[in-house]
Amino acid sequence: MKRIVGCVALFLVGVLLSSCSGPGHHLAFEQFEASHTGPVLAVQGYMVNREGVDLRAKWRRLAESMARKEGFILSRLSQGIGARSNLWIAHAEWRSLAELRAAFADPEILALEEALPKQAFTHLFSPDCTYTPDRVKCP
Repeated sequence: MKRIVGCVALFLVGVLLSSCSGPGHHLAFEQFEASHTGPVLAVQGYMVNREGVDLRAKWRRLAESMARKEGFILSRLSQGIGARSNLWIAHAEWRSLAELRAAFADPEILALEEALPKQAFTHLFSPDCTYTPDRVKCP
């Protein structure tokens, strides 16, 4: 079972990396023009060395700066599991797309974002459903 789950996860990452960075993918900055009014989850994928020292340091500076902005909820950087995984996923939750837009209108935020390693993919999502053992929230 673990092997099947791992194979499916690798397949999905491959699809994301190939389709999200290819033609037709709407980059996050293009998605800023959407009429979406609810919460936003901004997701970035990076392919960097296993240690990720440079990525971690730069991501932390960006997260600290974003945390001072209105509407910021949290940011997380996650490393792929496995001795050969070079995939890292960063995500940031924002109360609204308007507040995310406002944060990225700040030249400091833009400079910190551009200092990060080249992204394999970036996309904005609407976090529609949440499940925890004591709470289910889904339209």
